[in-house]
Amino acid sequence: MKTSFEREGIKLDIQAHPYDFCERNNESVDIIRGLDRDWINYLYAAPHTFFYDDGLGDIASMLRYIVNPPGVTATVHQHLDIGQGEVNREAFFSTLRDIKFDGIATVAVFAWEERADESSRFMLERVKSELLR
Repeated sequence: MKTSFEREGIKLDIQAHPYDFCERNNESVDIIRGLDRDWINYLYAAPHTFFYDDGLGDIASMLRYIVNPPGVTATVHQHLDIGQGEVNREAFFSTLRDIKFDGIATVAVFAWEERADESSRFMLERVKSELLR
């Protein structure tokens, strides 16, 4: 795939993800650093903040639970609007600005289907106002 990605100019963003190949933030960053390709970057998913570091939620150090549905043995996920839940969004945004982060940072909301459009508009405007300064 390397040859095809480079030939076609395809960018690859890799994310640590609960219960996938690599679950923890630092280990995923180490993999990307080891690959040492300018077209491979890290995708930080804010809702997974507490999973990435075993419940600490220390966003600033990682950028170098409230339980899910019954029966799911998952650590905290907070797919909520910015300002709700325990994810420290101020630390999230200020750290991204400080390190001049130019990758992908997700803020996906899975709650409240009845207000999905309103939530999406709110989140887009908030992310733009925080990161496009």
